[in-house]
Amino acid sequence: MFSYFKSLSKGKGKRASVVQQDGAATPKRSSTSKPSASQDGKDISPLQDASQIDILFLQDTTGSQGPYIEAAKSAIKSICKKITASTSIAPEAIRFGLIAFRDHPPQDNTALAEGLNMGWEENATKMVVLITDAPPHGIGEAGDGFDASPDQNDPLDIARQMAERGITLFVVACEPELSGYRNAVDFYTALTEITGGKMFPLTMADRLGDYIAGTAVETIETEKLISEYKASIVEDVYGQSRPLEEVMEEVHNKLKERGVKMNKMEVENVYNTSATTEDNVANWKKAVRVGDGKGKVADVDYPRMQEEYSSGARAPTVALTEGTVEYAQAKRVVMQSVMRSSKVTASGMVKR
Repeated sequence: MFSYFKSLSKGKGKRASVVQQDGAATPKRSSTSKPSASQDGKDISPLQDASQIDILFLQDTTGSQGPYIEAAKSAIKSICKKITASTSIAPEAIRFGLIAFRDHPPQDNTALAEGLNMGWEENATKMVVLITDAPPHGIGEAGDGFDASPDQNDPLDIARQMAERGITLFVVACEPELSGYRNAVDFYTALTEITGGKMFPLTMADRLGDYIAGTAVETIETEKLISEYKASIVEDVYGQSRPLEEVMEEVHNKLKERGVKMNKMEVENVYNTSATTEDNVANWKKAVRVGDGKGKVADVDYPRMQEEYSSGARAPTVALTEGTVEYAQAKRVVMQSVMRSSKVTASGMVKR
């Protein structure tokens, strides 16, 4: 059966400063790899080598999050079953972790910092899933008395460190609450994109398991391709000084020529987007710290959610579909490969 790695919280209004072992031993990983393939005449790691996954939940445990807390608990087994059914990963090679935090003051940033330094399995696919209905301090929301994170853990800096360590961040936005804030949607979109992850809107708590399972499957498959292509990608970018876009195009073409198929987690867009929101996301990604970014984002003078979703008239469709590798997926493989060999900064990547 699946296992748990380091996690948990303590204290009303505070998160544990020391993450505690839950008493379970680190699980023994199963070996499910298949014969290796070759690329350009060289042996490469087989796709099936990505046979481990660690999934860490960062969960707001305040009263408003009650339905999502219960949904997360009940979804664990179904998530495990869906992952094993869609990948080569055995149940005992799946580990779940939890960091719970309370909203006094909002401590998402401390949770992110603790998540960065969890007891991650070195060779595992690493996912952090932040489930929240509120933004962190310091991003310019009305009534926020802080110019930055109270604990000095800047989320933009943490996200860049996650990217360097191969940890992909996903945010499950509990809606319509989160979109009621001025900057939250654009900020969290930027934060996830820094690591190669995504933000998903969730309007029905009972769909949480579908979100996590589908996201895990796509992330596992991305990791398999990184294991194949990382060495050649890094050589192309840093050894041969080839432009990133050129390498992305080449990797995409190779994957298409091989007939490689990938699953894609698709959630129907519920947000009203524009050039302004796209610029806001870009400005957050280019900011060194949140204090630098909040003065550069523009107000959006229309509802962030489309009315049919914010009213509850309908929920977004959610589907995991298999198809030919898309350019965006190849781009993610290239970017994550390079980031793991780089110092990731607000202005770009520098070889380590």
